Amino acid sequence: MTEKNELKENKPKENKPKETAQQKAANQRDRDFLDRLDHLILQNLMQTDLDVNFIAQEMCVSYSTLHRRIKSLTGITANEYIRKHRLTKAMQLLRDGHNASEVAMQCGFNSPSYFTRCFKAEYGILPSEV
Repeated sequence: MTEKNELKENKPKENKPKETAQQKAANQRDRDFLDRLDHLILQNLMQTDLDVNFIAQEMCVSYSTLHRRIKSLTGITANEYIRKHRLTKAMQLLRDGHNASEVAMQCGFNSPSYFTRCFKAEYGILPSEV
């Protein structure tokens, strides 16, 4: 037997630590939080005043708690999270054949030019190219 094979055979197997009941509960709370957040955003997507303050109030948490929790769970800011939802819905509507100005208003963007800028930054193409 070669030296490398002996080292492999003698190497202890790495065991992944099992998830504790507390960790499972925390993960479920995080999923429930994100599900509630997604549902709230989608319900109010057309509102131009949909912002972090509105969501924090509806979810009964402070602005800073909401911001911190979204950032820790998703890695992006609360405003980016809302914008991504809006842009995802916009992509669906554009693929269904709606025009860009109409989609911008339906997804809560005040300005078609701002919508176009955000869309291009997210997807790398103009809304008219979908």
